[in-house]
Order: sequence, then structure tokens, then C-alpha cells
Amino acid sequence: MATLQDMAEILPLDRQIVIARELTKLHETIVKTSLGDALLLVTQNDNMRKGEFVVIVDGAIEDKKEQIVTPEQEKILTILLRECSIKTAVALAVEITGVRKKLLYQAALQFEKEKEKEKEKEKEKEIEELAKPIKAIRISSQNGQKRKITCPK
Repeated sequence: MATLQDMAEILPLDRQIVIARELTKLHETIVKTSLGDALLLVTQNDNMRKGEFVVIVDGAIEDKKEQIVTPEQEKILTILLRECSIKTAVALAVEITGVRKKLLYQAALQFEKEKEKEKEKEKEKEIEELAKPIKAIRISSQNGQKRKITCPK
């Protein structure tokens, strides 16, 4: 009972636990429930307080917020990427921010991919500018006369 009360002070009451009582014996009992419900069960049932117990506690749910790169961390990474290789920029960003290396490395690869897409768009615009139809060309001949040649659309 004291162990469950200590756990209730530290862990959330909805954390799943298993109480296994008197394993391999005649009165073996195995209960899977939340920590809050387990406290009620043990308080109300005298048999649940007798014998030998094994208590198994479910692990904590991983916090998804830790898997997101914040805008400040992105800024640090992009500044470092301007001056360093991806490997060096990520290593320095990990040291500065304390964020997991894998997460920053994935963000750096995404930044590089976006940069490449922007370069491709710029090249496409340049090609479009060059490919615009030429309306007229002025040509100087050998005798000094200038002629205007109009190209069809």
C-alpha cells in the first residue's frame, strides 16, 4: 500500500500498472489497471494487501514536443549551415542547443533540400527569360547599312 501511495505522489494517476500477487500459488491474482484505480482496489480489498507482490509500471509516453526543432534552433542551424558543412553545423548546433543530433541532422537535410529547390526555380526563371521570343534583331552589314529583321511569333 505504501509503495502505491509513493508512486501516486510521483506518477500520474492514469499511468497503467500491473499488480501480480501470489504468483505460482493457489490464490494467484493479476490485475492490470490505472494507478488511481489500483489504489482504490488495494484499499477496499483485504486480500490484495496479503502475500508477495510484483508491481509493473507502464513507461512514460514520449513527449512529441522534444521532437520539434524550435524557430530559435532553426535560426542557429541555418546560420551555421551558411558557414559550415552539414556535419560540422549539426555538431555545433547540438553543442549550442542540446537538441538530439538526429533531429538537427534531419532538419539540416530538409533545409538543404529546400535550398536546392529554390536554386532550381531560379534556373527555370532564367531559362524562361532567355527563351522569350525575340521580336526584332538589328544587323549591321559590311557596307555599314543597318537592317531590321523581324521574327515571327
